[in-house]
Amino acid sequence: MESNLVWVGIDVGRYFHAWCGLDGTGQVVWRRNRVSNTTKAMTQALGQLRKALPGAALRFAAEEAGGNAAALARLLAAEGETAFLAQPLRVHRFHLALGAPHKSDPYDAQVIAEFARQYAPRLPRIRPGTPELRALRVLSRRLESVNRDLRRSLNRLRSTLAEYAPEWLICGVFSDWSTAAALGTLERFGRISKLRRTTLGRLALALSGWTRGRFKRDHAQRLLEAFDQVSLPPLLELSLIHISEPTRPY
Repeated sequence: MESNLVWVGIDVGRYFHAWCGLDGTGQVVWRRNRVSNTTKAMTQALGQLRKALPGAALRFAAEEAGGNAAALARLLAAEGETAFLAQPLRVHRFHLALGAPHKSDPYDAQVIAEFARQYAPRLPRIRPGTPELRALRVLSRRLESVNRDLRRSLNRLRSTLAEYAPEWLICGVFSDWSTAAALGTLERFGRISKLRRTTLGRLALALSGWTRGRFKRDHAQRLLEAFDQVSLPPLLELSLIHISEPTRPY
């Protein structure tokens, strides 16, 4: 191990980070308790660290590699510094083993640095990845968020239909209520009285258009037959028209 090695633990926060540097014996040689989570502020802190410890071989450690620590990881990679990921659960257990009586951001940074100093060979490297990979991660998170919103909206839709108009579900025409055919039919013919007045040919034409010809006349016939004997108060029928709007495909 290099004699001039300095471990810098960084306690990551949403708006501010705490930095603490330890030498090879575990003594605090540098500390900044409040560094703004901006590229400019962190660049200044890194410059102050290098100036205070000229010739030192710096090694950084943090409990996060993305999220609030994403800008930090990109900065350290761009500056050619080596950073390691200190797993939060292992750091927490290490903190408890030290028997420390208090918890604060500056002290947490010191604990992270000490943990990294003792367990360096077992820690994975933090690599922010290429710009293309980071863009893919953003898009993947966005897709996951949209899928969760879609599932919640569809669950609310099914729950409302099951309570007030189960015929929509029982008819079996639509197995997936996230399709354009199901949502389009519910929006266009959501009022049961309106659906009952719709001719078989007009409904079949609409279903065929939404499904690119997969739904035929028999699907429209099954849908009309399911609602032939249904009767709902006008106000409830009107409310059912709007429940598909959150999941409407664009």
